[in-house]
Amino acid sequence: MVKTEIWRAILFFLLLLSFKYTSAQSDFSELYKQSLKQAQSGNYTEALEYSLKALKLAEAKNNCDQIAYACNQVGKMYYYLKDKKSALHFFLSSYEKLLQCPADSIAIKSIGNVGVIYQEIGKLDSALYYYRVAEDIIKRSGTAMDITRLYAVMADMYVHHMKDSKKARYYITLADTFAVKSGKLECIAFVNMKYGFLYELESNLPLAQVFFEKALAQYKQARYADGQMYALKLIGANLNKMGKPGSYEAMKRLMAMKDSIFSKDASDKLANYKTLYQTEIKEKENKLLQQQNNINKLELENKTRTIWILLVVAILITLFVLWRINVGNLKKKQEQLESAQKLQSEKERISRDLHDNVGGQLSYVLFSLEGKNGADLAKQPELINTIQSTVKNVIGNLRETIWAINDENILLEDFSDKLKVYARNIFRYTNTQVSFTENIILNSEINSVSGLNLFRICQEVIHNAFKHAQAKNLKIHIESDEKITITISDDGVGFNQTLPGNNGFGLSNIKSRANDIRATLEVMSEPGIGTTYKIVV
Repeated sequence: MVKTEIWRAILFFLLLLSFKYTSAQSDFSELYKQSLKQAQSGNYTEALEYSLKALKLAEAKNNCDQIAYACNQVGKMYYYLKDKKSALHFFLSSYEKLLQCPADSIAIKSIGNVGVIYQEIGKLDSALYYYRVAEDIIKRSGTAMDITRLYAVMADMYVHHMKDSKKARYYITLADTFAVKSGKLECIAFVNMKYGFLYELESNLPLAQVFFEKALAQYKQARYADGQMYALKLIGANLNKMGKPGSYEAMKRLMAMKDSIFSKDASDKLANYKTLYQTEIKEKENKLLQQQNNINKLELENKTRTIWILLVVAILITLFVLWRINVGNLKKKQEQLESAQKLQSEKERISRDLHDNVGGQLSYVLFSLEGKNGADLAKQPELINTIQSTVKNVIGNLRETIWAINDENILLEDFSDKLKVYARNIFRYTNTQVSFTENIILNSEINSVSGLNLFRICQEVIHNAFKHAQAKNLKIHIESDEKITITISDDGVGFNQTLPGNNGFGLSNIKSRANDIRATLEVMSEPGIGTTYKIVV
């Protein structure tokens, strides 16, 4: 039920729009018809009034075709009322409008009328140009009436302005052919008038009179008032030229109806219509100017608003960037502080190591030396070897510690060289083959704390292999691109990591040191196959 009501409402709305559109079309057509009717009766001021109303209606709807039609009709009424300047203005307006919405039927009339005005004011080149433009359109889509009128006015130009009877006759003959094809009496009468002009030019006044009278009869039959008046004028003028002034006076009296058009009342009406139309045009122009000013004002306000928004955004971006820089600096300082604290902590740990490890070993050496004289002579060589080995270990530990502490940063290549020396020395007197490979794409730097811890991890792994692995081969591989990867593997006895006792102090110490330097430690071992350590920094 609700859907039915909605569809009814939509249908009603569409019918209302259709009615309004049809009504507007009907109003324009009625005004245009009334203008044509009044013009045919010779009531040019009334015809002008209807034409102007039709033009206003077309402009209100912004209907391109209707504006062109109305402008042409207004121009014709001004022409008949002897206001050629206004007529030319409206004919040109019609032509310019037709450049936006081409319509050949009205374009032929508008362009031809422009040519007629230019012809009558003596601008023959301009007239001929517009006649040629009209001729091109007529050849494409014109009627017999259109081409009759065009060739007739061109013949008129060659008669009255160029005095060229040969070309005039050529165009009159063409016009006559198409007039007969059209079957319209007013067209045939129009051509007969041009024949009369031609014979006047050729000084054959009696034959000219025949054609003027023939044209008058045809205009009467067609009930074309303006044509009748013009024919009567030409007949009277020709009678006067032939020496029959009485007849000329009679013709003048018959033309009194034409003079009524220019009565005071009609002239006042014409002036009033013109003033009203021009006033409305000015009002429209003022409204458009006001609208344009409002648009410009809005654009200026929008531009100002946009500038302020961009300025605020720029300030906010600047503040954000400064804040980020400040946060970055604070973070950097915090990292530096943490690094310094870690370094200090590591130095303290190194001090403890030296105290506990090196100090203990040196104490053992001192104790051994003090007890050397009291020892059995058989045990003295063994004691001396032990003291020598211990001293060598102390010296090695001290050198490694001093090497790490002295440098702020350690190059990976130096680290690699140091590790090679250690590994080869520890396995010098064994059957284990030590192989060392490198793939150092980026010679990274390691800070001294991380470098020493990493070295101690590798030492512990190599030492475990020396003591427990019973391996034939030990392989050490160092790789560096964005990360440092050290892989130490042996083919020894291996161990089971899941069994208690296989995760003793040595492995725990390795894991602890790896965690301190944020390194990833991976241990892979199987009994009878071997053990692999992979450290990634």
